[in-house]
Amino acid sequence: MEHRIPGSQTLRDLPMVVYLQGDEKFIQDFAIDADKAMDYLGIKRSRLTQISGRELRVGRIRKDRYIRPVYRVKDLEDYKSWTRATATSQSSSKVMEKAIHSLSDQWNEFKLESQFVWQDMAKKLKRDVLQGQLSEKSLMKRLFEKTAREQNALMKGLCSRIDQLEDVLLKVQSLTHKHKAKVDKELSLIHDVQESLHLEVHRLSGLFKGAEDRRKQSGDDGLVRQKRLETLLISLVEKVEQQGLELQSLKKDQAALSQSLEKANQKLDTVVRDVAKDRAWSRKRLSRSLARPGLKVSKFRQEHLN
Repeated sequence: MEHRIPGSQTLRDLPMVVYLQGDEKFIQDFAIDADKAMDYLGIKRSRLTQISGRELRVGRIRKDRYIRPVYRVKDLEDYKSWTRATATSQSSSKVMEKAIHSLSDQWNEFKLESQFVWQDMAKKLKRDVLQGQLSEKSLMKRLFEKTAREQNALMKGLCSRIDQLEDVLLKVQSLTHKHKAKVDKELSLIHDVQESLHLEVHRLSGLFKGAEDRRKQSGDDGLVRQKRLETLLISLVEKVEQQGLELQSLKKDQAALSQSLEKANQKLDTVVRDVAKDRAWSRKRLSRSLARPGLKVSKFRQEHLN
């Protein structure tokens, strides 16, 4: 429970100078007089008078005809914990000398401890550097081995792919030549048939003309022959036209086949160029990797590099 004093103040917000009437509930806290306070702090009366009300809380109470200073034990302990007396029985020179010796001892102790600390730090740093170098070398070795394996696998894959593409190219070229020879042969046969038909038409035309002349001479018998010749001529013309249509169809098929083969050759050329680029890039990368000093080059990589 908080004890109130005049002015609506509490024990937690007492002023530095407390005027006591003698009937306060906390009057028993101010039980230390000036003599006991001087003995407790080790100071003289002049110093006590100087700090009372400024740095040290003091109570003022009337005893007999005089106003006497009184103090609380808690205030004395707080003051002594954060400051020291400036007016003591010791002289300032002795206090300074004692402080200098204390600082010198502390400095020597700190210096010795710092040397040990620096030595430990240097050893630890050296150990860490050596471990870091070893781990870095191990990491570089693993990375190089991994890169070498990947490059070997890549070169093997590229060689296999190039061989497959070369086989496909040879097959396509063989099929192209085969179909082209077949088409040329068929076109040659059709051309020969067409030439023979033209010759036959020409021969029949001559016969028809001769028959016409003879019809004029022989009458009805010639007319019958003429009709037969006309029928034969019409059938021959139809055959010629049919052969011409077949020839045009074959020409269209040949053109379509030529276009398909040309597109296939273009795609194949594109694939071959891409493979060549990949091979050149892999060869360049492998050359850079193999250019490192002290690197042993396997026979397989030398063959593919060259």
